[in-house]
This record gives sequence, C-alpha cells and structure tokens, in this order.
Amino acid sequence: MIFKHKLYWGVLTAFAGLVLITLWMIFYRLGVNTLENWDEAFYAQVTREMIRRGEPIIMYWNGNTFTDKTPLQFWINSLIALALGLNEFSIRLVSAVSGLLVIAVTTWYSYKRFGFVPALFAWASLALNQVFMWRARSGNLDTLTALLFVAIVFLSLTKLNTKKSIALGVLLALIFLQRTMMLYFGLCIVGIALIYEKEPLGVRAAYLVTMFCFLSLTLLPWIKIGDLRGGPGYVSYFFFDSSHGATNIGTQFAHTEYFSFLYYSLQRRLVIPLLIGVGVALMAWRKKESAIMLFASFSLLFLLSFSEAHNNWYLVPAMPFWSVLIAQGVYAVLTFARQFKLQPAAAILMLIPLLYISYKTFTVNMYAIIRGGANEVEKETATYINRHSKPTDVIFRTDNAYPVTIYYADRKVLYDIQFTKDHIERLQAGEFQWIVGHTDTVQQFLTLGKKNGYTGPYATKQIENETVVKLCTHTPCTIKIDEVK
Repeated sequence: MIFKHKLYWGVLTAFAGLVLITLWMIFYRLGVNTLENWDEAFYAQVTREMIRRGEPIIMYWNGNTFTDKTPLQFWINSLIALALGLNEFSIRLVSAVSGLLVIAVTTWYSYKRFGFVPALFAWASLALNQVFMWRARSGNLDTLTALLFVAIVFLSLTKLNTKKSIALGVLLALIFLQRTMMLYFGLCIVGIALIYEKEPLGVRAAYLVTMFCFLSLTLLPWIKIGDLRGGPGYVSYFFFDSSHGATNIGTQFAHTEYFSFLYYSLQRRLVIPLLIGVGVALMAWRKKESAIMLFASFSLLFLLSFSEAHNNWYLVPAMPFWSVLIAQGVYAVLTFARQFKLQPAAAILMLIPLLYISYKTFTVNMYAIIRGGANEVEKETATYINRHSKPTDVIFRTDNAYPVTIYYADRKVLYDIQFTKDHIERLQAGEFQWIVGHTDTVQQFLTLGKKNGYTGPYATKQIENETVVKLCTHTPCTIKIDEVK
C-alpha cells in the first residue's frame, strides 16, 4: 500500500509538471509578438470589421466581402474582443485554450487507456509537435477545429444514446461552422460508430435521425439568414468551394508531402511507436475504438495527399489521434516486455531517448515559436500611417506582405507587385494617399511614376527596410519624424 500511495503521488506530481510546462509553452508571451500576415492579421481584421459593422453573418475584410471561412471562430473572437479589447492576445486566446484542452484530453485518455508511460509519450508527441504548438499559439482556426473533432471522436467511442446523439448533431454543426470540410470527416466517424453499435437497426436509425435533426436545426438560422442577406449561392459556396484547394481531389494532384509533414512533426523517432500502434490497431480492426482511431488518424492525411493543398497545418485535427496510437504502440511494447519481467527496463530504455528528444525539441523548436518576431517592420510602418493619416485615407502596398498593414494601419489597402501605367493614373487621380512597401519596390513604383509624368509632391520616411510615402496635393509636403513605438 505504501508503494502504491507513493506511486500515486509521483504520477500526480508528474502530471502537474506537464500541466505547468504546457501552460507556459502556450500562454507565455502569447500577446507579445506581432500578428503574422498569414493568417492571423487576416482574421484579426475580419473580427474588427465584424465588430465595427455589427454584422455577424456577412463577413468583411479590407472593405470587401470575406467568404474564405465559415464564421464560428470569428463570432467567438468578437465576443472575446468586446470583453478584453481587440489585440494580439484576444485574437490568439481561442486557439490557445483549444490547444490546451486538446493536449489535456489526449493525454488523459491515453493515461486512462494505457497508463502513465504511454501517456507521457502521447503528451510529448502533441505538446512538442512544432506544427501543433505553432497553431495553438496563433490566431488561426486549426486548434479549435481539432478540439471539435476530438469531441466528436471521443463521444463516438462511447455507447451512444439519445442525449449523445443530440450532442453529436450540435458538434457536427459547429465543426462545419468552424471548417467546412471537417464536417464530412465527422460524419464518417459517426457512421463508423453506428456500424459498430450493438443496438437494433431501428435504434441506430433513430440516433442518426436525431443527429441530423440537431445538425440541421443548429445550422438553419445561419443558412437562412445567409441566403437572404448574401444572395443566392452564398451558403452553398461554403459547402463546396471555400477550402483553398483542399477539396480539389484527383490523382493528378498526388504527392507525398503530408507523409513528410507527419514524419518531421513527430520528431522523426516517434514514428516508430506510431507504426507499432498502427499495427496493433489494424490487428484489432473489429473493435470500434481501433477502427475510429485509424480513420481519425489517417483519412485526412490520405485525402490531402490527393489534393491541391500543401499546408502542414491542415493535419492538425489528426495529430491528437497520432498521439493516441503512439501511446498504444508504447503500451504494446511494455506489455510484450512484461512477459519476460522486463517492463521496468523497457520503460526506462524508452523514456531516456524520449526525454532527450523532448529536450532538444523544446530548446530548438519550441523556444523559437515562443520567441516569434516576424513582421515587426510591417507593423511599425502600418502603425506610423495609422497615427498620421485620416480614417478615409487609402494605402497602396507595393508587395504581398499586406494583411499586417491592413490590420495595424486600420485603413483600406490596395496592393500589387506588377506596376503599370494604370497604377500611375490611379495615383494621379488621388485614389490613394499613402504608399508603403519594401524600399526597392517603392522606388520602382516612384521611378515608373516619374517616367509617366508624376513628380509629386510627396515625402518619404525610411523605417528599416521599408519606405513610407505620403502623397500630398500641395507643397510643402512633409512627413512626421516621430519615433515609431
């Protein structure tokens, strides 16, 4: 009893340590770094315009209708921003909390199912996954998507009843409102769960009808209002065309990049217990848990391997289930070693390299993610323009690094990288009052202007490798030289 008591407190202490480490990795400096161009600053501006317009159905970005994403996270972002203010921390908070919950649920499930050492592997493979942690610390859509998918999967693993069918229907609606394409994967998970249910066919059919009823009821207000206010085709666009190539599937797009993403995001060595876990799950494919875990882990990976998309963050919803399979692989090794009374030795032999890999990953990859520091100059130039321009002023950006400019300048921004005589005519017509961009591209634009008869007046300000140009209607034309903060 004394040994078990000490073991209990040892495990509890270890989990407390993991919680503290995870909290530090996710929340330390969360609101310090500048928003990234793709897609944090993009989504932050959508949130700002949703609040400013008081319009939760038709979304806007840079003054134009925004239909790239469905609105769930923007609704949540808006509520948080109304409470905490619109800033880097409030935009990232949903992702951070979602990432924390996904890590906690995955680790706890692995512990209850396989024990402490396998759970430690599950934690390390997810909390120290640089892609997952990067998205957990950014104002993107991926970790909330993963949280909803985890909820659907783990609820489907339990014995279904009417209340759980209602919950699954609502969760399926929410995941559609978060990331459209994940609805179809959620439906497949529910379908697998129903196939493995031991209830009579009529009962399973009733569960399915209940799910679709609550799925439809949850989505219906948004669909109806969206069709009325967005016009014909507004809602149907989200079903079929809003996934940036991820739903453009065909053998002509076949590639193996996503397998490379898996290999490197698992710190390479953790692929070995993953493969063992996959083998164990395949041998037990007749069990609901194994079938669902295999589908949740690899269906997205295989589909994306035949799509136009090449983005590693699309795999984030599958990552928690890789971790569970890794835990299952470690458990299988320990179970095998137990037959020869070598389980403690096997645990130590596996934990030593895990601790080393985790330490290297933390010091090299995780710290770089936490430190951040991208787009600082773009933020400075945009903040400068915001302080010295009118809300009605328009900016012309001479390169593609513009979402940060739009958010921090809080002005309408035009942009292009191919300059023509038409751009100079728009300049002479006064369509924009500021020019900003990397110094070489700004100089190219001004040189083209001179060749086409534009000589000013204008004033310039250099901020590191970017140039801000203020366009004037009369002389003298000056530009403030106050220090950018």
